[in-house]
Amino acid sequence: MANFILMQRYINIYPSVHKQVDEPYVFREATDKDLVAILNVFSDRETIYNYFGRDLTAELVMDNILETFGLMEKKLGYSWIISHSVTGSIIGYASVNFGEISYCIDKKFRRCGYGTRLIKLVLDALLSSLVDCSMEIRAYVLRNNIWSVQLLESCEFRFMGLTKTTRFSDVSLHYTKLLST
Repeated sequence: MANFILMQRYINIYPSVHKQVDEPYVFREATDKDLVAILNVFSDRETIYNYFGRDLTAELVMDNILETFGLMEKKLGYSWIISHSVTGSIIGYASVNFGEISYCIDKKFRRCGYGTRLIKLVLDALLSSLVDCSMEIRAYVLRNNIWSVQLLESCEFRFMGLTKTTRFSDVSLHYTKLLST
């Protein structure tokens, strides 16, 4: 709990500073053709660690993304990308598998509002697929990933507590959001 309090103090000292970019973007479901471009989003060790919770090789990152694509074929998971409409380069990637959302924004485009746009578009897409029911979306982030914490809170996710998951090697923060029609 002491770490969470320290993190909250850190957030208060370093408030959210967005460089709002109003460049055109495209939001769509990811396809097999996007695999290489999605891998480029995971271009550095910090990004890989924050997304997967541990260091992985490029091959293991690819295996994880391919597993998500396998779940899509079985209608058990969904993946989306947000890309620059002029250059076509992928800005961010998000997936939802078994009610858990994961996301990653290319380092060049972080703190520009694309993460918020991506998460809100994903939640809207999920909400539009619901018929007279509700769905709880879970998100887990590492304690030291301050920007991701701020992103989830700006998208109205609620902090549920500290937890230990199989995904992360360290204790993570647990957030939820309820979608209902």
